[in-house]
Amino acid sequence: MTYRELLKDLQSIPEDRLDDSAQVYDPYEREYISVVHTHKVENGDQHPTNSRFLLDEGELYMVLKA
Repeated sequence: MTYRELLKDLQSIPEDRLDDSAQVYDPYEREYISVVHTHKVENGDQHPTNSRFLLDEGELYMVLKA
């Protein structure tokens, strides 16, 4: 899924549902996981494991609740 496709889906959410928690479905675990926040890779951010991100500068990603 691209961000363009995601944006199209998000724009179809009714106004009264915009304050709902964002969720991601994990089909392997058969559970919904909350999105805690989003983050954009900036200034050579480091992953918590101290290795370089595999994402390009400026890319946005979602952080999930563990």
